[in-house]
Amino acid sequence: MRLTTAGESHGPRMTAILENVPAGLPVDVLSAEELLRLRRGGEERSERQKTEKDEIRFTGGIRAGVTTGSPVCIEIENGDFRPAFAEGREERKITALRPGHADLPGMIKYGFSSAEDVAERASARSTVAVVAAGAVAREFLSRLGVVVGGYVDCLGSVRDGEARSFGEILKSKEKPLYMLADGGTDEIRKAKREGETLGGTVKIVVRGMKCGFGGYGSFGRRIDGKIAGALVGLPCVKGIEFGDGFSLCSRMGTETVDGIRYDAANGGYYRETNRAGGIEGGMTNGEDIVVRLAVKPVPTTARGVKTVDCVTKEETVSAKIRSDISAVPALLVVAECALSLLLTEEISLRLGGDTMAEIEERWKKLP
Repeated sequence: MRLTTAGESHGPRMTAILENVPAGLPVDVLSAEELLRLRRGGEERSERQKTEKDEIRFTGGIRAGVTTGSPVCIEIENGDFRPAFAEGREERKITALRPGHADLPGMIKYGFSSAEDVAERASARSTVAVVAAGAVAREFLSRLGVVVGGYVDCLGSVRDGEARSFGEILKSKEKPLYMLADGGTDEIRKAKREGETLGGTVKIVVRGMKCGFGGYGSFGRRIDGKIAGALVGLPCVKGIEFGDGFSLCSRMGTETVDGIRYDAANGGYYRETNRAGGIEGGMTNGEDIVVRLAVKPVPTTARGVKTVDCVTKEETVSAKIRSDISAVPALLVVAECALSLLLTEEISLRLGGDTMAEIEERWKKLP
């Protein structure tokens, strides 16, 4: 599946067009709405929950709840639509450049006199289209028995040091801030009182992905590289690791590999550990795919930060506009959907097929 998105933060709607969707895939609008709700969620983390209603419409590629094989078009209405922005004449000016945002590089690149046109598209609001399209990808994966789950394992100074079962991970969205550890809500409230924002890490686990997706023939085919590109490109993501990741660097070689075992009665090859995070040599190896992302604090704070006005060139303080206390819980939902889209693309690349029935039959034949 190939995703194209359009729309601005305060425009009338965000639009997602998803190509190469096989025919015969049931799509549940309620599931898509639930994912969009989860993207807004996370107790007290954001003032935007009051304005982002995310009314979703499938306007192409689906009839009677089933895909037709044509591109799927999804529209998400913006509850905070500003008519002045649509007219393109009277929008507010952003001249106090915001460090950590796309303001200054975007203005220099495109020759704008205000950062407004940069901010409208660079805004994390665009990720709503990724989530809406990701709902379709998750339906696709579920038909093959592939399940994607994740949780927030660090928020500010609160860290979850427990080894979590996959069952626990799948229940994380029932918890405040999608954390299985306690203390996240207090951390959010403290940051809010201080006019600050919080970063953290999220962990995503994919179960059921079979062996051999990706490739080693060229660097561009390596699935870990593709996953990194898809996830590090999301707003606020500053780092990624697979499996035990960076901790492997301080161990001996024999302590970093996953020994191979074989049991014919229980499906053949298996591993007793998963330090590699389910990927070896640029390919999936049949174990769980395990990814952790580092998410920086939102750079827009209630306190503001020192900057320069792009008109006067004088020192000032960045605008104190509405923003999230933390983007970490929302980013988890977006990242799960972005990863789901990437995995569906890899499956389609290897298996082909114009209909869901064809893909399911070919999937069953894989070891």
